[in-house]
Amino acid sequence: MSRPSGWSRVATNFFKFLKKDWSEKVYVGKDTQGISYYELHGTRKNVSRGFEPPFDNLNSKPGVEWLSWIKGTRRFPPNEQELLSNESRQQAQLEQNDAMEKFSPKVGSTGPPAGGPTAGPKIYPQYDDFEKAPGYNPDKIKDKS
Repeated sequence: MSRPSGWSRVATNFFKFLKKDWSEKVYVGKDTQGISYYELHGTRKNVSRGFEPPFDNLNSKPGVEWLSWIKGTRRFPPNEQELLSNESRQQAQLEQNDAMEKFSPKVGSTGPPAGGPTAGPKIYPQYDDFEKAPGYNPDKIKDKS
């Protein structure tokens, strides 16, 4: 089966508009940051999902569980209990990291960097018996004078 042409798609969308048969957003949930999540029904795709950030914080990003639902790797949206348990697990991990950092030894350094006094990029080695440029020999110039 071939793809529909551009004009047939325009005509289809125009007739959908006249019949008011366009896709609709069905809101599925909202997280603690105020981001709303929805599914689009009545589209050509199997599942179209998205999110709307709150108006006061447009740069907020959804959590990992919601992102996996939006991408389609999860079949069902995360429930409130799962979100709370993951948040408490993250808080426990942060507390454990802080405790580990308190007891870890502090190592200070006062000397030069590990690469030596010039820890930048290394220069190609220069040897006396190699020419720096083809045909250039500083020994021959010294001999002539």
